[in-house]
Amino acid sequence: MASLHHIAQALDSTAVGKIPAEPMGAAKIFQFHRKTNILHSVFTLKSRIQDTVSIEEVLMDIKIDNLEGLEIAKLLEEHHQDMLKHSPPESVHALDLSALREPNITFWSARINGELAGCGALKELSKTHVELKSMRTSRQYLRKGVAARILTHLLAEAKARAYKKISLETGSMEVFIPAQQLYKKFGFLECQPFSNYQQDPYSRYLSKNIE
Repeated sequence: MASLHHIAQALDSTAVGKIPAEPMGAAKIFQFHRKTNILHSVFTLKSRIQDTVSIEEVLMDIKIDNLEGLEIAKLLEEHHQDMLKHSPPESVHALDLSALREPNITFWSARINGELAGCGALKELSKTHVELKSMRTSRQYLRKGVAARILTHLLAEAKARAYKKISLETGSMEVFIPAQQLYKKFGFLECQPFSNYQQDPYSRYLSKNIE
């Protein structure tokens, strides 16, 4: 079967919507519009196919980030504001830029073709215990597997750093259910509050042993 690229190439240049240099009769006008519609359909189909490609098949660049970019600042502020929509301020534990620069925290950003796709961080609680923080996916990449890729990377980093346990706090409201399901898919189990956290109806605590 011919590829979409080859089909598009097979259509002559009049199909890209350019106005022909010479006047056309009714038959040629019909043919011109027919080619234009075919090419539009080809590229629309190609776009839809690309949209269905799993994020696992896309090259994602996950690197330690210095937190100096405007994109990161905007994403973290968006994250904080979203948390405030669903929990009172005293129950929001999202870290700001200054807190994320503390020496016991390592922050990563994930990019696809140079575009910011998401972020995540690890906060050392002890030599054996680490906390997952600042998990956030850019809006244009929601529900495309970005969070799972970032989580996989951070779990591998935690293991490489010889931590034995990783814990996290997330919201208890309905909007946080997809996040809870993702963590449980990766083996996290509900636990009691850890570190400086307290019992809170707006929070759920999960933990996982690192093997």
